[in-house]
Amino acid sequence: IHKLYTSEKLNNLFNLLLVLFQNIIILNLISLYKMGLIP
Repeated sequence: IHKLYTSEKLNNLFNLLLVLFQNIIILNLISLYKMGLIP
C-alpha cells in the first residue's frame, strides 16, 4: 500500500510538471509570434 501511494504521488508530480512545461512552451510560442519571429 505504501509503495502504491508513493507511485501515485510521483505520478501526480510528473503530471504537474508536464502541464507546467506545456504552459511554458505555449507562452514562449505566443511571445515569439507577437515579436514577429514566427510568420
